[in-house]
Amino acid sequence: MATRWQRSEVAAGPDSALGSIAMVWDGAMDAASRFTARTAYVMAVASALVFSGFDVLLYVLGQRTDGVLGPAAGLGLSLVADLSLLWLIRYPRAVASIALGVSAARAVGELVAPGTLTPAHPLARIVVPTCAIVIIWVIMTVRPVREALSFTVAFALLGAQPWQPSALATPTGIAATLIPAALAYSARARVQLMASLRASLAAAEREQHLLAEQAVAAERRRLATEMHDVVTHHVTEMVLHAGALKLTGESTHIRTSAEQIRAAGEKALGELRELIGVLHGDGRRSPEPAPRPSDTSDPAEEIGDLVRAACESGGTVTLELRGVRRPMTTAIARTAVRVVQESLSNARKHAPGSSVHVGIDYGGQATIVSIRDSGGDERHRNPSLAGSGSGLGLVGLRRRVELIGGEFSAGKLSSGGWQVTASLPDIGAGAPARPGGDT
Repeated sequence: MATRWQRSEVAAGPDSALGSIAMVWDGAMDAASRFTARTAYVMAVASALVFSGFDVLLYVLGQRTDGVLGPAAGLGLSLVADLSLLWLIRYPRAVASIALGVSAARAVGELVAPGTLTPAHPLARIVVPTCAIVIIWVIMTVRPVREALSFTVAFALLGAQPWQPSALATPTGIAATLIPAALAYSARARVQLMASLRASLAAAEREQHLLAEQAVAAERRRLATEMHDVVTHHVTEMVLHAGALKLTGESTHIRTSAEQIRAAGEKALGELRELIGVLHGDGRRSPEPAPRPSDTSDPAEEIGDLVRAACESGGTVTLELRGVRRPMTTAIARTAVRVVQESLSNARKHAPGSSVHVGIDYGGQATIVSIRDSGGDERHRNPSLAGSGSGLGLVGLRRRVELIGGEFSAGKLSSGGWQVTASLPDIGAGAPARPGGDT
């Protein structure tokens, strides 16, 4: 389990209170839990060299065997266990098994032929190799607890030598196996505690984000309700007054204008209901069925209605269609209509009296919708009307166009006017094409 040797990152953000708690706990963690895999391999190599050098030093100082296998038999057996530490990180179970085999061989040799595999005059009659300290630590750290305890008990039994107890060898063997196991288990428990703490911190962070999202949703529903109570009420009043004016108007022009106001108000109410449903986020459906991705339509008719309505209200607006007319997906067609609608509204607000040119170019790869005004006369500009908008109309158009994969641009012309251009992707061809024309 290489992840045991890797330092994990704090789950909570460093700037949050939870992150600060985790950083404090990190400072108290044992150094072994911070090891990287590379550091662990370096330590394994260093341990192999240290314990091999220690056993060689004992051999030089006189700890030699005197059996039929020669004076270096015990040293050779110890070096096998020491050098196996080179593979301790990758194969901890195999290395522990090798060390147990060396210990068992020494124990049997001590019973059958003393001095054959252990020194003839040992400082302490211990059959467990000195490198078992590192092996037990690693086993207890990276292997499952039940398996680690099995290896530890086996080392402890061989180290205690209950079949041949000794006042010095028995406690030394037990201490050399159980003390590193206890320390390693303590470090392992600390690492597991930190992992549990990080999981709790991450869960708390997620709960905080969830509560924040719920608060935002609740505020959005409150705003939607307020919008419904305020805006819908006033728009409804406008529709009712326009309907009454249509019936009582003295001239045809007044009745026509009243009908246009009433129709525009009803359309605004319908779109407002759709927006209210979106803001509520409660699954409300708009009165009209949602368009399917395969539905297609040509926005030229609706854009033509917008142009005629603008002309009837006193504006000078021309519509030019270039290329071969073709349908497009409903989402793209509605985006084209919204671009023209917002642009005509901005022209009436900010450039009253100007002439506006609306162009739809059915190109090969995209449909280009452009709206250009001549700038108008500042003397006719109504400050209250110009400041009635939210200032986010063009931002909303850009987002809407880019959302369907198109490109949007808006800016002032050198002649003093303003131009808005939207390049809409050509996704919806599939119905009979119709020739374009000028309106």
